[in-house]
Amino acid sequence: MRWRWIAIIGACVCLHLSFCLLYDAIPWERRELMYRIVPSFDRFYMNQAFDFWRMWDRLGWTGRDVSGEYVGDLSDAFYVGGEPRGEMPIEVLSNRAFCVGYSAKWKSPLWVAYRLDRVEDFKWGRRTSSFRVERRVNERVSAQAFSGSGYDRGHMAPNFGIATRYGREAQLETFVMSNVIAQRPWLNRGIWRRLEVDVARTYAQQEERIWILTGPIFSAGSITLDSGARVPDACFKICVDRTRDHIRVMAFIMEQSIPPYTRLRERLVSVDEIEAATGIDFFTALSMETETALEAEVATRLWPGVGPLVWF
Repeated sequence: MRWRWIAIIGACVCLHLSFCLLYDAIPWERRELMYRIVPSFDRFYMNQAFDFWRMWDRLGWTGRDVSGEYVGDLSDAFYVGGEPRGEMPIEVLSNRAFCVGYSAKWKSPLWVAYRLDRVEDFKWGRRTSSFRVERRVNERVSAQAFSGSGYDRGHMAPNFGIATRYGREAQLETFVMSNVIAQRPWLNRGIWRRLEVDVARTYAQQEERIWILTGPIFSAGSITLDSGARVPDACFKICVDRTRDHIRVMAFIMEQSIPPYTRLRERLVSVDEIEAATGIDFFTALSMETETALEAEVATRLWPGVGPLVWF
């Protein structure tokens, strides 16, 4: 009798999971109506499916990394392979824990670079609710630049990751407007935040030290708010890890209109794609062979804790 009930419960769990995965497979364009009419129904089943796929993707059992040979000392630099370069003039702002490539023309960071090391304990100070104007540049945006616009003040160098590695003063520097871009709430508080947490809590811990390059993607059609701040169409993030004589990259693009419950793995792109979208050249100090190896291919898995079982 006991085994019979175990079989029944197991079958119900499998049926429930199957339904969740089938519902998750419905394209967002068709599912959006259900999301608007019965949000609790959509949220429940999408949460179940999303948790399953998130666990599966983090295993990294299938797919490949993108890597290239590297010989040299990375020391304590905030970025790997030289300072990012672009055609647009920038002012490099150095902080305790990160660097910013700031554009006076667009009143926005074009890139932000930082490094996260493994820590024994996650300790950080209380998150402040106030942002400060960047006094080191002439073309500034106010701390209230996005008020009433429908956009969040989205960190590039993240509050949590910086605070847990560099302390309170460095944490407060992330609340300066030169480190902020306009992000839709569902991007800033959703998948973008999940990626930041995974980078800080998982990848930096298991790899001991990683480097991150992140920033906005603008286009000719990007809007400008009344405050003068330009609103990006999307955001990018490039994660770099060194293992012995190789370095590997994992790159993402996330558009402002990204659907809820999007899997991180579905937003993996090549560094070349980010360069084409931003006009910024990364890894310029590396050899041509290494730069090409890192930038041309798309990683087909998130960094795993163990090696892949299947390659494709």
